[in-house]
Amino acid sequence: MKELKFPLYVKWSVTNRCNLRCSHCFHDKYDEKEISINDVEKIVDKLHEWGVIEVLLTGGEPLVRKDLNNIINYIHSKNILIGLATNGMLLNENRAKNLPLDKLSFIQVSLDGHNSSINDNIRGKGVFESVIRNIIDLKKKNINLILAHTINKKNIVYFKEMINLAKSLKVDILRFEIFLPLGQGKLHNNNLFLSRKEIQEFVKVVSNMEVEGLKIEVPNFNSECGCGAGFYTCIINNNLSLSPCDLLPKLSTDIPVNISDLKELWLKSSTFTNWRIKYKQNKLKGCLLIEELYRDS
Repeated sequence: MKELKFPLYVKWSVTNRCNLRCSHCFHDKYDEKEISINDVEKIVDKLHEWGVIEVLLTGGEPLVRKDLNNIINYIHSKNILIGLATNGMLLNENRAKNLPLDKLSFIQVSLDGHNSSINDNIRGKGVFESVIRNIIDLKKKNINLILAHTINKKNIVYFKEMINLAKSLKVDILRFEIFLPLGQGKLHNNNLFLSRKEIQEFVKVVSNMEVEGLKIEVPNFNSECGCGAGFYTCIINNNLSLSPCDLLPKLSTDIPVNISDLKELWLKSSTFTNWRIKYKQNKLKGCLLIEELYRDS
């Protein structure tokens, strides 16, 4: 796999602030430092110039930014596709009504259980009911909706119930992800960590399932092109440093002096160079992070 002069896809953490404190979160700091809308527009201009196809707005929780509409509108004005990853709590009817939904390719909402007992044990009291209500309202607005579900030791046995929930909500995609002991997740590793064998068996079973009207995505262990992290996908952190993987914000480049330096960091920084060398030398397929964390499990 060869890196591009600049990535086709960018995941951009526009804030580290978040209204939730999920027990499995890969963040452990929720600082309030954010770049201004003026700098956002300068970055978008560069992304457009460099040929970026799609930007996924993440956090933290991107909906805590009061200028999120301005960010979406400006990215859209440059003919770049936009996705929004949210925990769904702030996406109530009034907020959704004021969002420029027609300019979003999709919204990804997270739930980690098929009922309030399981989900709220991870994401917080009252989250399940609020998010379900907001998803139902969103589907009335004809937006492409992805439901993200992080599997762990406590919820993996209920994957069929999760599939049934996704189907009943009429979401377009159910995306299963893996709990990784990073950030806040390190504190709950003993309760949530799955073995490699458990994950592989899960992937095998779910990959062979066909559910009418619902696309199911499973964790990536054996793909020829991997997830593209560090090769054609890049992470812009809230402080403008770059990372090859959104789950590893601490594995980052220096903060650029000038916005135009982002391209140089992508091409020549030791962070990305070492990541690519490691990937190629080990001839890894799929997710490098999963391979490392689950190697001996």
